[in-house]
Formats: sequence, C-alpha cells, structure tokens
Amino acid sequence: MGRPNGGAGTVRPRGPASWRGRRRGGAARARNGLLDGVEEDPSTELAVPRREITPAGSDEPLMCEVSAETGKGARTALPACARGNRGTVGTVVDSGFGTVGTDPGDVDLDAFAERVGAIRDEAREPIG
Repeated sequence: MGRPNGGAGTVRPRGPASWRGRRRGGAARARNGLLDGVEEDPSTELAVPRREITPAGSDEPLMCEVSAETGKGARTALPACARGNRGTVGTVVDSGFGTVGTDPGDVDLDAFAERVGAIRDEAREPIG
C-alpha cells in the first residue's frame, strides 16, 4: 500500500504519533490539528477544502483535503488524510511523482481515503 521508494503513487505516512493522557476535544480535533499543520506550510495552498470521509467497512472517519504546491515550474496536488482515535493520530500525504502536474480538483479524494484506510488497517496488524 504505502511504498517508500518515491515512485508514482507513493504515499508518505506522517506519523503515527502517539498521544498519552487525555486529549481535549477528542479524535476529531486531533485529525483537524494534523491537517492545520499541512495548511500552515507557506509553500502550499488549500485547493480542495477538508471533509470527513469514512472508508468502506470502517467506523473511524478520516479528515481529508487537497493542497497544492508550486515549485520548479510545476504545480503538484497533495492529497492528505488524517486519522485519530483514542491512542494514536497520523497523517498520510500522497507526494509521489504521479501528483506532479495534477489539477487538485481532479484528485479522487474518496479513492485516496480508501487507500489511507487500507494503510491504517495494515499498520494495525499485530507484529509476530
């Protein structure tokens, strides 16, 4: 699912980050907070507003959006989804070569959320 080789279709997990103790505002606030950090990057602009998407077969929603970055003469669409539950939060951003030159409005955010849901499920597999 998430290939670290930098090729087309590469997704880069940003996390998971572990939280200890009580979080104020719960999982929804944590998901939004992670994407706020993406939006604060001065080299990007929000291109497709964030919305909540629940992948098929899951009861945990993701918060997803598409940012755009322009560099070296090319505009890059950067779809991102954040997840969070009682114990962990994390963000996945697709920054592969396949996103270069892609119009942010052409990104299928629902399909990306399904990929992120699969990555989340894969990460939850017990070790050993």
